[in-house]
Amino acid sequence: KWFSVCRIGCDIIDTVCAWGTRLHMNPEAKGLTTIELKTNFLSTINEGIITATATPLHVGRKTQVWDAVVKSEKSSKVMAHFRNTQMILY
Repeated sequence: KWFSVCRIGCDIIDTVCAWGTRLHMNPEAKGLTTIELKTNFLSTINEGIITATATPLHVGRKTQVWDAVVKSEKSSKVMAHFRNTQMILY
C-alpha cells in the first residue's frame, strides 16, 4: 500500500506541476522536463479522494519551481508536500 500511495502522489504532483509550467512557458519553448522532485510524505489514507494543488515559486525562461500539496478531500489533511523544478527545453 505505501508504495502505491507514494507512486500515485508523485505522479499526480509531477503532472500538476508540468501543466502549470506549460501554462507559463514561452511560446518558443519545445517542451519541458522535471529536473528535481523533493517529497515529504506526512500521512496516508486507505480510501477516499485526494486533491493536488501547485503554486509557482519561480517562473523563469529556463526553469520553473513549484510548491505542491496533496490533501485528503474529506479531512483537508495534508498528506504530502512537494518541491518540483521544471526545466524548459528550447
